[in-house]
Amino acid sequence: MKQNRIESQDNKTADLGGIMAALVTPFTNDGAVDRESIAPLVDFVLEGGVTGVIPCGSTGEFAALTMDERMEVVEAVAKTAQGRAALIPHVGALRPSDAAELMSHAASQGAAAAMAVPPFYDPLTWVEVIAYYEALSAAAPDVPIMAYHYPSATGGRITIEQIDELTRAVPAVRYLKDSSGDAQLVDELLAQAGDGLTVFNGSDSLTFQGLTCGASGSVWGAASFMPRLAVEFFKAVHDHLDLERGRQMWRKIRPICRLLEEAGYAAAVKAACELVGLQVGPTRAPLRPIAPEARRQLQHLLDEAGLNDKAGAVS
Repeated sequence: MKQNRIESQDNKTADLGGIMAALVTPFTNDGAVDRESIAPLVDFVLEGGVTGVIPCGSTGEFAALTMDERMEVVEAVAKTAQGRAALIPHVGALRPSDAAELMSHAASQGAAAAMAVPPFYDPLTWVEVIAYYEALSAAAPDVPIMAYHYPSATGGRITIEQIDELTRAVPAVRYLKDSSGDAQLVDELLAQAGDGLTVFNGSDSLTFQGLTCGASGSVWGAASFMPRLAVEFFKAVHDHLDLERGRQMWRKIRPICRLLEEAGYAAAVKAACELVGLQVGPTRAPLRPIAPEARRQLQHLLDEAGLNDKAGAVS
């Protein structure tokens, strides 16, 4: 795919923080990438106050996209988001050469950083993981990297010592998204990680715990359909240290997060997007729509949280 370069934005070197929306990838009913629906989605989450947008992550069904499609989606998101929020494409891939190509493409689109899960399927040694991130850094030396810790997909769990080794070996690794679902690990990472590493919560149902432990923000798929509520929650807990307000909001948010995780995450987020009035289309095979009963439960929870339309009311 031809790379249309976008000039670097002022936020490219800024430290990342706050709520970063892991975007769904809109598809048409016949399964093609629905490029026309990307701009309204990006506008919606940015109007909700998110600080960053992450296309082609797990919520964005990256494993079901071709290389050309991944670049097409990133270009469409970059065109709409330019100058308004940090662009953080997910570039992780099974083949390091593909990941390096996506990394270079992310740089051409003015990315503030690039998120990357290690290759999955084949178990990797830690030396191999480090070599993977070294190759990504070499492909775009000026772009910081957000390492993506997702052990349920990769089969590999990190330790504090390994993260320290990684950031020393690859200084471009300045951020970590933790989707381990291990609250104790997040606490330890926040307490012991070096000053050069910023840790983000990546497990929806642990967002409250992560923020209260000191996470600088959250990479949140649910921000695709409830950006305003996610941002107001972040401000209450992180910025204003208003735990009582945070608990009140979390009682409405947590059941939504649990249902998303139990019903099938990417498909459930897409269902929620549709229920608040966003046109994002179906998931791609092998993923299937969530069960009708789960959809009814999701509608009820969205109503309870004041998310009955794209206004995304905070109540």
